[in-house]
Amino acid sequence: MRSYTTEGGRVVIELGGHSAKLVPATPAPDWSVRVWTNSTWVRVGLGRDGGTTVSVFCTWNDHPPQVEIV
Repeated sequence: MRSYTTEGGRVVIELGGHSAKLVPATPAPDWSVRVWTNSTWVRVGLGRDGGTTVSVFCTWNDHPPQVEIV
């Protein structure tokens, strides 16, 4: 498992050899969390009033899981 801490909260992802699974996503105070999943990716969006957003993307389409924070 890998933990990713951002301004908007903490996201924990279990990384496998050819897939990944979101464990918990915990938003920071005054932030909210949304999750989108597909068979080859997961996106966790952390947002708050005023339009500030942080997204944690994990993809594994024909490659080992890779995480990007935007």
